[in-house]
Amino acid sequence: ITSRYPYQEATQVSLLAEQRVLRTRLLTMKTSYTQSTQNEFTLYRFEGRLELTRQWAARAEMQLVKASDLTSANRNEIAPFDNNDRLEVGLGYVF
Repeated sequence: ITSRYPYQEATQVSLLAEQRVLRTRLLTMKTSYTQSTQNEFTLYRFEGRLELTRQWAARAEMQLVKASDLTSANRNEIAPFDNNDRLEVGLGYVF
């Protein structure tokens, strides 16, 4: 995401968890929280993936962005994406 939302300085906390469900299915969850006082933005992300079979997987991704307005003191590339929140849910198949 840093390539989409470039910034100069920020602090990030992230957590990754993997758990076997019903002995054969792998559930992977990743969440991260990024905040910058220099560029005045907050970014929260969640990603989840559940292997249904060897070829099929369900996935979900959520992103919440909050950024301050552009000013001479707060110059950043993220401000135009303020409230560019998104939620994606889908199925994937490996050929």
